[in-house]
Amino acid sequence: MRKSILQILFISTIISSCKIYYKTSDVDAQLKGAVGNVNTNCNDVLTKLKTLQGSYAAITCPSESEPFKTASRLSTEVASGQQEIASMQKTVNDAYSAFTLYTKGKDKIASGTAEWKKFKTTKKLVKSTMKSLQSKGETTIKKATEFNTYISAEIVPKVQVCETKSYLVNVEKSMPDLPKAKQDLSAHVTKYTMQLNGFEKRAGSAHPTEMQQLRDDLKKLKEEIPKLDLIQTEIQTGIATFKGATLQKDKIYSCSDDWKIVAQCNATLSKAQSDMNAMQSSIQSTITHMQSIIDSVKQ
Repeated sequence: MRKSILQILFISTIISSCKIYYKTSDVDAQLKGAVGNVNTNCNDVLTKLKTLQGSYAAITCPSESEPFKTASRLSTEVASGQQEIASMQKTVNDAYSAFTLYTKGKDKIASGTAEWKKFKTTKKLVKSTMKSLQSKGETTIKKATEFNTYISAEIVPKVQVCETKSYLVNVEKSMPDLPKAKQDLSAHVTKYTMQLNGFEKRAGSAHPTEMQQLRDDLKKLKEEIPKLDLIQTEIQTGIATFKGATLQKDKIYSCSDDWKIVAQCNATLSKAQSDMNAMQSSIQSTITHMQSIIDSVKQ
């Protein structure tokens, strides 16, 4: 009986003194593959989330009232999920980096050693992270999908957007050709100055009232020239102000404080267009009046 106990103790001692050795490269490959899966899954989830969030991050709408209040809450929830996923990814990669450091220069790892215990801990961490990642990824993508649907239904139809580059292109296309308008007006002044001189020589003394009316009308035409210059200056100033205020802004949304930049430029251009229309109407009316006087005297 005593001999049997001694044999058991001897065998146990031999077994406990045995170590199993693992090639570091094999362990590294196993761990690297698991970490690679985590990175792939994380990157896929984060890419999907970015797509689902769309351009809402650029919309700086006040979140005190609906629908922006709800949109802000959903956005925050999605962002929180993103941060957790990114944190998981960092934790796994940091653990793998630590593994490569404590096994550096070692061809093999023996079971039961400090390095082996660290490896087992790292492996367990990666496995548990992959499980948590799947759950968190699904939850966050579901929330992001809800957020994207809400934005499409409640925000997009109610918010105007100004793409600054396109806006400037359209403004330049829609503005009146002021240099040509000035050229045409100068041509009218020259034309009716010559006609007035001819009228004065031919019938001015016999038609003093008509002569004075023509002088007054010609004076009106000449006075419109500096007004054209003023309109052009107002337009140039409005556009320059817009450009200066939007140097770092590709888009401006109607719910943001920056929309006043667009509103101010629109008001300036609208006034300039209105002044231009009124001026053209006045010029045409004056020309028609002058021509009618000249034609009546010819008869």
